Parts: sequence; structure tokens; C-alpha cells
Amino acid sequence: MLREHDLEVDKGTMEELTEMILKTDNYYHGELINQFQALKGLNQEEWKKPKNALTINCFLLHASDLNNAAKDIELASKWSSKLYI
Repeated sequence: MLREHDLEVDKGTMEELTEMILKTDNYYHGELINQFQALKGLNQEEWKKPKNALTINCFLLHASDLNNAAKDIELASKWSSKLYI
């Protein structure tokens, strides 16, 4: 999509975007929760390190994924309740 709009994206950025999008799948929910909880207690400088920043970005995109609204209300409620750590 980015290339269709003549936006230049380096390989590293494209890999990060791909990982972030793939991790919106609920299959990764537990893994993302564990990774995010592991960041508790780190100082601001640690949060800014590329690996930690990617973890935060993956978690935030996963949490904001809008496909939950397309699920039936019972299933959507179940998954929404799991977002609250």
C-alpha cells in the first residue's frame, strides 16, 4: 500500500510494519501481554530501545485492532475483556 502511493520505505521499517500487523492476530495475545509486562519497571531510556519500542508498538496496534467489532457480541466481549491486563 505504501509503495502504491510512492512512499519510500526502507527494509527495516517494512519488516517492523509487517511484524506489527501480523501480531494483531489473537494467536499472539498471550505472547504480547507477557512481553509488555516484562517492560514494567524499565526507565524511559530502556523503553526507547528499538526492540522495546517495537514490542510497545505491536501491543498498541494489537489492542486497538478494530476487527473485534465484526465478531458476534459474545466473542467480542470475551476478547475485549482479555485486553485489560
